[in-house]
Amino acid sequence: MSALIGYLKHETGSFPVALLPLCALTAIGCMLVLFIGYRNTRMNGARPLAN
Repeated sequence: MSALIGYLKHETGSFPVALLPLCALTAIGCMLVLFIGYRNTRMNGARPLAN
C-alpha cells in the first residue's frame, strides 16, 4: 500500500490526493463491518449489545 501512495504522490504531485484511496478503503471497510454485524444480529435473532 505504501508503494501505491508513493506512486500516486509522484504522479499527482499532491499528498492528500494520494491518500484518497486509503480513505476510501477505510470507509468501505467500516461500512462492511456495520452491515455484517447488523445482518448477523437479525439472522440470529439476537438483540444488539448496545441496549
